[in-house]
Amino acid sequence: MTITLFEKNRTVNSHKPPYSLQKFQLQFGDYLRSQSASDTIPHKVGKIYQDLIFNNMSGFLNQCFPVCRAILDDNFKPLSLYFFQCYPTHSPYFSEIPMQFVDFLSKLNDDNDSDWHNAITLQKSDIDFVPDYLPELAHYEWLELYVDTLPDTTPKVIINSNNSYALNHSVQNHHYHYPVHTISVDNSDIEPSDAFLVVLKDNNDKIEFIQINALTHLLIDFMQNSEQTYSSNEQLMRDFGQSIDYDNIDELLAYTDDLFALLVSQSVLIQMT
Repeated sequence: MTITLFEKNRTVNSHKPPYSLQKFQLQFGDYLRSQSASDTIPHKVGKIYQDLIFNNMSGFLNQCFPVCRAILDDNFKPLSLYFFQCYPTHSPYFSEIPMQFVDFLSKLNDDNDSDWHNAITLQKSDIDFVPDYLPELAHYEWLELYVDTLPDTTPKVIINSNNSYALNHSVQNHHYHYPVHTISVDNSDIEPSDAFLVVLKDNNDKIEFIQINALTHLLIDFMQNSEQTYSSNEQLMRDFGQSIDYDNIDELLAYTDDLFALLVSQSVLIQMT
């Protein structure tokens, strides 16, 4: 039987790498994470790769989380090393490391570690210096990078009338249990307190951080999740008030024009004429 060139190539490409190569790749990955010596990998060459990978990863974390880093000071490096060694990051892109670091911090105190790799040289007891508010602070800092890299998309039309409004596509509307926007090196002894914050890209492509109240937070959330396009501000506010069981709809309606004007001035809403 004659085999064509295409069939030969298809047969060759279907072979998987030998098991020994796969095993070496896993061992080398563990070695890079461990930051320790190995009997099978030359120390000088191995150390170059260990430093290269860890320093690159640390560079992204240092740049994205300046407040977290400043507060932890010398302890930020051990925390970065614990993340590097123990957390099962899956993305091959260095630019996505900060997002995975935020996820790592959010699960730092999980009782069930079944989804984690075993620690190689560090244990959780080695990072007991992490304050309770750090996961939320890191998330707040990461939002700046996230918003800055969002692709431009068509704004979502909320009200379609003679005076139409659309929702800024970059709006990130979050409820934090700590006042993360106030935390700094000089103000790091923080008690739990609700904070409602929006991060967005304004009309000049500048990243803005806005503090709002609980009612405005709920309204933005309602607009983001609503599948309806309204014919008037009043119709939208009536539905919103009913969705949260607001006890005085008329009071809410009286505040509508001022609230919409404020949201437009803050670039949360885009007025379309």
